This record gives sequence, structure tokens and C-alpha cells, in this order.
Amino acid sequence: MRRLIPVFRHLFLLYFLFMTSYALVYTIMRVQYFPFIPWTILRYHYGMMAPYQGISATNADLLAEGLREGSWHRIDLDPYYSMVRGSQVMYRRMRSFSFLEPEVYQQKYSELAKKFLRLEAERGEEYESIEFYAGSMHAHERAHRFPLLRLRDEHVVPPHGNFL
Repeated sequence: MRRLIPVFRHLFLLYFLFMTSYALVYTIMRVQYFPFIPWTILRYHYGMMAPYQGISATNADLLAEGLREGSWHRIDLDPYYSMVRGSQVMYRRMRSFSFLEPEVYQQKYSELAKKFLRLEAERGEEYESIEFYAGSMHAHERAHRFPLLRLRDEHVVPPHGNFL
């Protein structure tokens, strides 16, 4: 029996690698090459491919800056999303609302901005305004940010597009 344990481990590892690779191929191509694999099994591995299911022209994260005393300051969103980096990005994109009307999607970002204003005030960071961007916080990429929303005194400036 002890000799079979390593064999089962290797078989399970091969199964897992095969099914995950197959789910990635299914995610990208939307073709089931092996139709005999039950959907319940494929769906489990397909669910792990969530970051690859929303391929867009822009690979961006949600950024936030707050206006205080005439200058913009970066707001670190990581403490508000206590999960691994890939999941943080997916939650920040609010994909569950992206398929609804643009007004609903915009409203959800507006609610998020108001919540961040309140939470940052509780942490002692009083901002006059908050602005969301899609982009990267690397200094050399600062020019490649896309404004999504500006919240100032309960007034929402509409976005210039849905880049997330």
C-alpha cells in the first residue's frame, strides 16, 4: 500500500495539470476537444481561469488618488482587499456589474469612491476629492492612466470609457 501512495500522488498531479491546461484552452478557444469530460469537473478548473476570461485591450488595475491641499496623493487600496494580488484586481474591476447598463456600473464605482472617502477619513486622511484610474502605479507609466471617475462633493464626473 505504501508503494501506491506516490503513484496516486503523481496521477492526481497529472490529472490536475491536464485539467487546468484543458480549462485554459477551453477559456481561450471556447472549444471542448474532449466532450466526454463532465461539465461539473471542467467547470471547477474553468473557474480557476477567471483572470483570463476577461481579456481586453488594457491590462490595468484600479488606482485611486485623493485631492488634499491642492495636490493628488496615491491611496493604497491593498488594505481594503485582503486577498492575493490577482483576486484584488478582479474584485476592483467589479466584473459582476460590468455586464449591466453603463449607468449601473458607474453607480457602483461612485459608491465605492464614497466608501473610500469615508474609510480614508476614518484613517485620518481627509480628501476633498477622489479619482479612480485604470492603469499602473509605476512612475514611468504614469502617463498611461485612463480616468474612470472623479468624485468631488457628491458630484460624479462621468468616465471616459470602461477600461477595466
